[in-house]
Amino acid sequence: MTSCGQGNTPLHYAARESCREAITLFLKHGSCIGYMNRFNEPPIAQIPTNTLLEHFDNCVQLKDESCLLYTSRCV
Repeated sequence: MTSCGQGNTPLHYAARESCREAITLFLKHGSCIGYMNRFNEPPIAQIPTNTLLEHFDNCVQLKDESCLLYTSRCV
């Protein structure tokens, strides 16, 4: 993971700009939504709610009627 002098990751910057495509790409490839920068700010604080909902929906799969699978690398 690469960060700047303020401890921001690429996901922090994408979230700050509300760049849905970049946010989705970073999350799909395992970026951490809870990584704190120097100011104790995680990128999840600035990710639009609808983008997060879509991402979390993609993390959950129904295996069968009695089993729900969650991909833990999504968070």
